[in-house]
Amino acid sequence: MIHGPCGTDIPHAPCMDGGSCTKHYPKSFCDDTIIEESDFVRYRCKDDDKSVIIRGKNIDNIWVVPYISDLCVKYNAHINVKCCAKKQGHSISPQVHV
Repeated sequence: MIHGPCGTDIPHAPCMDGGSCTKHYPKSFCDDTIIEESDFVRYRCKDDDKSVIIRGKNIDNIWVVPYISDLCVKYNAHINVKCCAKKQGHSISPQVHV
């Protein structure tokens, strides 16, 4: 699933507010999934030099929205499920965002 395109080239996109994307796209390339100090998760997003043109804008991995296709089909809706774990001492603390 692809977000956008949006950004300064398409300021009238529905996700745009105050000149920036409210969904924080495009994401940045990242070789590994990282849990930042603020507990925000940056998912792996590799630069594989593949892209397509959508509505005149070059779209690559930084525009991909993570999703689980089985849930989207079952509920006929767009559903994001993010399951993360952060090591705290010797225990793992799961975080699920629906």
